[in-house]
Amino acid sequence: MRRTIAERRTAFGRINPFVVLCDVTVSVILCLSVTLTVMSRRDPGNSADLLRRLQAVQAQYDAAQKKLARAEKRVAALDKENRRLQADNARLVKEKNQVPPAIVERQTDIKNALAGLGQQVEVVPTFDSLVVRFGERVLFEPGRSALSSAADATLRAFWAKLAPLLKADRGKPGHVVEVQIQGHTDAEGAHRYNLGLARDRAEAVRDRLLAIGGRQLRPYLSTAAYAWHRPVLDSGGQQVARNRRIDIRIFFQRPGLEGPQPVVEPRDWDKE
Repeated sequence: MRRTIAERRTAFGRINPFVVLCDVTVSVILCLSVTLTVMSRRDPGNSADLLRRLQAVQAQYDAAQKKLARAEKRVAALDKENRRLQADNARLVKEKNQVPPAIVERQTDIKNALAGLGQQVEVVPTFDSLVVRFGERVLFEPGRSALSSAADATLRAFWAKLAPLLKADRGKPGHVVEVQIQGHTDAEGAHRYNLGLARDRAEAVRDRLLAIGGRQLRPYLSTAAYAWHRPVLDSGGQQVARNRRIDIRIFFQRPGLEGPQPVVEPRDWDKE
């Protein structure tokens, strides 16, 4: 039984125009064949001429049927290939979204090591990184980009816990490839001001960590400023103050893939 046009949809969700054209052609030829047959019965005198025309139409019909069969076979092959590609894509997405065990191990080690930094410092695992979140008042006074008097001790404690792990994990699967210092603000005030404040704070933390960690830390460090574009909380009230923060995001190398590369910022480094 011939399929309807609706059944000729490909796996891409669209009607294949070539299949539809062949289908329409076959239908037209079939109608012509029936018409000529009726005419030959009504006018026997022209039966020979009508017979030739009918044979020609029949030949066209047979050719169109063959083209239609080839088109349907091609569409079936394309549908099969598309289903295979979709299955492969689903498998790759699943593998991509699965955190490799080596990264989970590195995340656990660093999270356990940083557990003693205090309640105002959060450690949040993500897919390919670990975010160490410092609230605004941990490192800065409100509205200031200069590190507070207590910030030096906090950053020294952070580096003292992180440094042995960087050294021990170097070259292993899932090792640290980048330590990005991210500045964030809330949505109060002008965007240009907040972006500048976020950038200055990130650079202040970077410079202090460079002074503490020296050459060992320099290849890993980069900075980024997001102002209010990556809030922790969107609702109003005092909780929005959590958006004013410094995130130190530790990126890990994904085994078998190219991990993010350290972003080396030469600004003022050569003058130290």
